[in-house]
Amino acid sequence: MWRKISIAAVISLLTFISFAGAAETAELSQNTILVDGEAQNVSAYMIQGNNYFKLRDFAALVNGTEKQFQVEWDNASQAIRMTSEMPYTMVGGELSNSNIQSQKAYEATSAIYLDGEQIAFTGYSIAGNNYFKLRDMAKRFNIGVEYDNQTGQVQISTDQSYTKTAAENEASKRAQAYLSVIDKLTAQYGEMRKLSGGKAVSGLVTAMLVDFDSDGNPELVCGYADDELNERGRNLNSYLSVYHWNGSTAEKITNQRAAYLFSGNGDPTYFSYGSIELYEENGKIYSYTSSIGDWALIQANSGDRHWAEKLQTVQNGKWVDALSVDCTIKWMTNPIGELFTMQDNMTGATYQFMGKTVLSGNQEQANALDNRLESIKSNLKTYAIDPPMQKFNTLHYENTPSVKETVLLLQLQAL
Repeated sequence: MWRKISIAAVISLLTFISFAGAAETAELSQNTILVDGEAQNVSAYMIQGNNYFKLRDFAALVNGTEKQFQVEWDNASQAIRMTSEMPYTMVGGELSNSNIQSQKAYEATSAIYLDGEQIAFTGYSIAGNNYFKLRDMAKRFNIGVEYDNQTGQVQISTDQSYTKTAAENEASKRAQAYLSVIDKLTAQYGEMRKLSGGKAVSGLVTAMLVDFDSDGNPELVCGYADDELNERGRNLNSYLSVYHWNGSTAEKITNQRAAYLFSGNGDPTYFSYGSIELYEENGKIYSYTSSIGDWALIQANSGDRHWAEKLQTVQNGKWVDALSVDCTIKWMTNPIGELFTMQDNMTGATYQFMGKTVLSGNQEQANALDNRLESIKSNLKTYAIDPPMQKFNTLHYENTPSVKETVLLLQLQAL
C-alpha cells in the first residue's frame, strides 16, 4: 500500500505513457501503385491506414525524373543519407515482392539526413527493412500523391507538386505553433545542461507529443528547470507545462511545479534523475504527479509525512483531475505503528489504514482506491533522462525523448 506509493512517488515525480516502442501490425497493401500513370510492381505495407514503402524502392520508382534522389547507408554513423536531384544507384533487391500478408512493425531508429541536414520520416522496421510513410517522403521531395478510394489506386506523380490534405494543413499549423513554444522556452531556459556535479539538470530538458484524449490532436509536454539550486545542490525550480492546440494557438493548459523533477546522481536517495511518465487506461493517457518533496529530509524528520497524488489528463481542451488524493503518514504509539491517511479529493471521503487494515471510512471504497493507486503505479511508463541501473519490477523505464527528436518530428509535420 503506502510503502509502494512512497517509493514510486520518489522516482516518478511526473508520469505519462507514450507507447513509442510498441509493435504495430503491418498488412500487405492491396493498393495498385502507379508512378506517372504506369503501374508498378512494388510491395508496400499498410499501418494505421497509411502506405509505407522501403526508402530504396521509393528512390527506384522516381529515379530518372526531376524528383530523383540518391540513398546511401553511412555505416560509421549508422545513418541513412540522401542527396536530392542525384540519380539513384541500384544495390539489388529493389522493387521485389513480398508474399507475407501480415508482419510486426517496430519504430525505425536510424537517423536520416537529406543534403547534410537531419530530418525525420515516420518509419518502421519490418522484417529487417526500414519502411517509411509514403506521404512523408512525397512531401519532402514535393511529389504529387493521390488516392482513388473507388479503384484503390495510389497515383504518384513526379511532374506534380505535393498537395496537403486538410488534416495535414491543420497538423502543419499546430506543429508551427509548438515549434514556436519550444523556441521561446529554449530562449528563456537554454538547452539542457548538468549542474552541481550531475545532481541537477537545467534548461529545456524534454519536449514530447502526447495525445492525451486520443482525438488525433496531440498535446505538447515540456519539462524544464532554471539554474537555481537548493542547499543540497538539487533543482529548486522545475516545471511541467502542457500545451493544447485549440485550432488557432498553442494554449498553455497547465504549468505545474515539479518537485525535484530533474534532481540526479549523487543524491542520498541513490535514485538517478527524476522522470516524466504516463499511464494509459481505456484509450486515454494520463499524467501522474506526486508532490512528495525531498524524500531524504522527510525520512530525517520525525514528524508527519505528507504528499499528494494526482492523475490528470486533457478533457475538452482543459487540464483536469481524474484522481486526486492527499496522503499522510503519522507514527502512532498506541497502538504502535504508522497510521496512513488518504483523503479522496474527488469525493471528499477520508480513509485511514494501519498496515492493510482499514480503521475508518468505507472499507470497500478504501480498498478500491488503494488498489487503483497500486494498479496505476504498476503500469506507469517512466521516461528518465538517465534511467537508473537499479531496476524495479513495477517500474518501466525509457529514455526521455530529446528536444531535438521532437523538433525534427514537428518540422516534418510543419512542411
